[in-house]
Amino acid sequence: MPNGAGEGFVDYVLWGANGKPLGVVEAKRSFADPEIGRQQAKLYADCLEKMKGQRPLIFYANGHKTWLWDDRRAPPREVQGFYTRAELEQAIGRRQLQEDPRQLKIDTRIVERAYQHRAIRSMAESLVQGRRAGLLTMATGSGKTRVAIALVDLLMRANWVKRVLFLADRRALVKQATNAFKAHLPNSSPVNLVLDRHGQGRVYLSTYPTMMGLIEEMEGRERKYGIGHFDLIIIDEAHRSVYQKFGAIFRYFDSYLVGLTATPRDEVDRDTCDRFLPEPAVGADQGLRRLRRLARQGDRAGWPVGNYFVFAIAEGELPSTLIARQDMPTELPMHRSIEPRVPCSFAFRNEILGTRQRWRIAHA
Repeated sequence: MPNGAGEGFVDYVLWGANGKPLGVVEAKRSFADPEIGRQQAKLYADCLEKMKGQRPLIFYANGHKTWLWDDRRAPPREVQGFYTRAELEQAIGRRQLQEDPRQLKIDTRIVERAYQHRAIRSMAESLVQGRRAGLLTMATGSGKTRVAIALVDLLMRANWVKRVLFLADRRALVKQATNAFKAHLPNSSPVNLVLDRHGQGRVYLSTYPTMMGLIEEMEGRERKYGIGHFDLIIIDEAHRSVYQKFGAIFRYFDSYLVGLTATPRDEVDRDTCDRFLPEPAVGADQGLRRLRRLARQGDRAGWPVGNYFVFAIAEGELPSTLIARQDMPTELPMHRSIEPRVPCSFAFRNEILGTRQRWRIAHA
C-alpha cells in the first residue's frame, strides 16, 4: 500500500474456488458516502492483483448503496447488491474472452434488410462506447423481434452476453417471441418462463409479473436469480412496459438494456427515451423536450409557468437572452446572474436549476 507502513487492511475479499480474488469490498459507515471508498478499494485491488495475479472487481458500499467498478472494462455504476461467485467468475473471464462485436458479421439468415443491419451496428457501437442502455425505435412490421434475435446472436458470439432475458407484457407476445427464437436461433435454447419456471437455457422469455415473482423466489438462502444472472434484458413494446412497479426488474438486474418500440412516449412520468438514454443530451432539441415536460408538470402542480426553453451548451445554439447557472464557464457570452429576469415560481425555478445537467435557460 502507498503509505508509510506499506500495509493496508481490506474489509472483505470475495475469493474464487481457485484461491484467487474475485471481488474486493470497501465498506463505509451507513451515513458516509460510499464514493469516498472508491480510491481506497482500487488500491486494495492493485495489491491483490500483484499478490495473486488476478484483478478483482471492486465494490464499495455503505449498507444502503452499493457501487460496482470493473475498472478494466467500464466506469463505476450503482448496483442492487453483490454478484454470486459464479457471476464474478464469469465477469472476470469475460475480460479475456470478449471480442469486438463491430468486427463480426451479422447473420443474414436472421435479418437481411439494410436498415436492420444499421440498427444492429448502431447498437453494437453504442455498447462498445460504454453505454449500457439503448432504444430501437422501428416501425410496426419492420422486424423488431428479428433484429433483437440477430443482436443477441452477435453479442453471444462476441462473448458479451451469456444469458438473455426477453420481457413482454402479454403471454401471447412471450409465446410469439419464444417461437421466433426457436426458429432463428435454436442453439440459444429459449425458455418460456410463463410455462416453465424452472427451465434452463440461454434465452429466457417472460411476462413482467412472472419475473417479479421469480426475483423474490429463494433457493435455500439465496435468490433464484442473482443481480448478475442476465447479461442483457430486451424489452418488447418498451413505451408501455418500463414504468411504475415493473421498473424494479431493471433496477434489480445489472445488465445491458435494449428497448424495442414503434411509438416512444414523451410524457412527464412516461418518457421512454429518458429510461434508455439517461445521459445528458447534446443538442437543443433534447433540452427543449425536457423543459416542456417540466412545464407540463408545473401546470399540473399549479405553478405559474411561462413560456420557457432550455438550450444545451453548444456553440451556435446560445439564445440572445440567457439565465446561466453560476457554475457555468464565464467566457461564454451573455453570462448573467442566477436570479431570473423573467417571472416564474420558485418551485419551477428550483426544479430547473437543481438539475446537474449543464443547461442554459432562455425565455422566449
